Amino acid sequence: MGREGELKAIEVLSARYGKVTDLTKDAECQHNGIDLYVEDLGYCEIKSDSHEDINLFLEVDCDGRPGALFSSCAEWYVFLYSACNCLYLIKRAALAHWVFWNWYDIEEYHKNWIKTITSKQGNNTWEAIGVIVPIDLISQDIKVERWKLGE
Repeated sequence: MGREGELKAIEVLSARYGKVTDLTKDAECQHNGIDLYVEDLGYCEIKSDSHEDINLFLEVDCDGRPGALFSSCAEWYVFLYSACNCLYLIKRAALAHWVFWNWYDIEEYHKNWIKTITSKQGNNTWEAIGVIVPIDLISQDIKVERWKLGE
């Protein structure tokens, strides 16, 4: 979804919180994993997905370095799912903490949740390792806000 997802997130967040500053063209913010600043909320990173909203993909490693989950400076993750027209708002630090404390069980009992994805943009290719975790499982331990869009 890319830019389309970012624009949808801006629309939804500005309706709920007021002023939203788009930082997607700011190189320093992008380097730090920040897409938006939302007044009365904080810095957000947008994750958009065209699949159903039953799982979250959380990047834990990117080319041997900490992935977005552990390296982003964003306070919030905004997961936008176009297939079901909904948005999830979750504190990034809470997600990182959850993955850290559950990593042993994930590796031991849910190896199939760990995925390696190769991405390419122009001449750049990179490999990311992430974990696909059911949202229902995460929401048992941390606060997950779900908004149905257009209601």
